[in-house]
Amino acid sequence: MTGRSRHTAHMRIALSVTLAGALALAAPGAASAVMTPHAAPQTASTLISDPPAPVWTDVEVHDPSLITVDDEHYFFGSHLAAAKTTDFVQFDQVANHVTAANPLFENVHEDLADVFEWAETQTLWAPDVIQLADGRFYMYYNACKGDSPRSALGIAVADDIEGPYEDLGIILRSGHREGEEEFLVEGDAYDGRIHPNAVDPDIFFGDDGRLWMVYGSFSGGIYVLELDPETGFPFEGQGYGVHLTGGNHSRIEGPSMMFHPETGYYYLFTSFGGLDADSGYNMRVMRSESPTGPFVDSAGNDMREVKSDPTLPIFDDVTIEPYGAKIMGNYLFQRDVGARGPESVMARFRPATTPRLSTPKRGRCS
Repeated sequence: MTGRSRHTAHMRIALSVTLAGALALAAPGAASAVMTPHAAPQTASTLISDPPAPVWTDVEVHDPSLITVDDEHYFFGSHLAAAKTTDFVQFDQVANHVTAANPLFENVHEDLADVFEWAETQTLWAPDVIQLADGRFYMYYNACKGDSPRSALGIAVADDIEGPYEDLGIILRSGHREGEEEFLVEGDAYDGRIHPNAVDPDIFFGDDGRLWMVYGSFSGGIYVLELDPETGFPFEGQGYGVHLTGGNHSRIEGPSMMFHPETGYYYLFTSFGGLDADSGYNMRVMRSESPTGPFVDSAGNDMREVKSDPTLPIFDDVTIEPYGAKIMGNYLFQRDVGARGPESVMARFRPATTPRLSTPKRGRCS
């Protein structure tokens, strides 16, 4: 029983007791029976007891995306982690760590060798998984060097949500260097101030059934690309896609798109700030009537213009701070003097990625 239903049950029982007492008082000759001098009053708390506290199971899924298949909810995250649950209380770890033993791929080191080579890393960042019309599951994986926007984003497909996934290849690269012109997506050279970092994909269907990918982290900002719903690949000729917000290495990342049928708007959720404990990570939202924008915040600001000041030191948070509707931020749980427990114990809450609860084929918030 949830807290809300438990509260409702208490209200109903209390109301039943009150009505029963009122009816008894109104009945002829019943007053002495109701007003027995030594009878203990009955309350809701004496009639029912609270259920036992839930027992949680721990799993590891950093930067999670969420997809629901039948009665199970699957989370996919960085470092090739995955978990599933039916009730959001008991979880099963499906996969974890980028190793040859990870069941999501036959051998991820071999299957994605060109991805790791380009990104100069041996791990993977936050993926997204969606089920397309052919019934198969498409994983949009990505890898990043970390200290630069040198990244690769690709697609793998599986008949079963739990894999194994077969690589279909890289669809976007970023962080190109001189001599790598054959891999350029657009322009004569990669410019990290205006071109996106090819990470953090979020795949979604628009209200008209068209398929999209919103992505990006820091660097040139957040972009959106239209995908072919038959293949999952981007339509040709789009380059990196349409710029939505950010740029000049502003710390905006982790985009997630949601269409709300009642308002007719697309809502773009992103994270602002740095991801370490003292860098003010927080979640903000903006909206538009189209997945390609323009997006505005609650004050009507055009979010395409929100980017760091190139004359200030890199990762300038001050310039972007006034924009976007903030919905959640950091919180440091303080210990009062004399509180029980070790003096060194403290806890921080840091909101980050925004997974949406979606149906498997439509990718729409429910």
